[in-house]
Amino acid sequence: MANEVKNLWQGSAAVTITLASLPVSGAATPGLFSGRQGTIITNIADGKAYRKAMIYAKITTIATPAVTSNTKILFFLITGDQNGTAHRSDGAGASDAAIATLANAKIIGSIGVPYTTNSQAYYGEFLIEDLPPKWTIAIAQMTGQALHSVEENHYVRYELFDEEIQ
Repeated sequence: MANEVKNLWQGSAAVTITLASLPVSGAATPGLFSGRQGTIITNIADGKAYRKAMIYAKITTIATPAVTSNTKILFFLITGDQNGTAHRSDGAGASDAAIATLANAKIIGSIGVPYTTNSQAYYGEFLIEDLPPKWTIAIAQMTGQALHSVEENHYVRYELFDEEIQ
């Protein structure tokens, strides 16, 4: 009987990131964004380091005024090392906070906002391969208005996984 490769999932956890009323990114310079970063996550669960993560996100637009159609919400991967003096993408901090510059962090995906509908929930799923020792997600949004003011209308979750030969 031939071996097969199966995904070994670790279980879902939340990224600690405050998205209520997240303002529009200050992208005055093309390719430069500001936004919000989550708390750094150490890539160890169940005593092992995982190679991949699946990100699940729900972002809700503001109730009023209407957002700008055909805009995007961008998701970035903030990476970090294990050194005592931490190196992190774009000088990110260790905890949930505003981040002034997202210029070099890798964009892992985006959620399109095609409508001007108020209080509309949008969903996205993104795969991250080759996870670093420490990581988190940062978000910048260009909808023309701040995001919905109720935190429960947003989430960012992840599941770590690896491939296993069985």
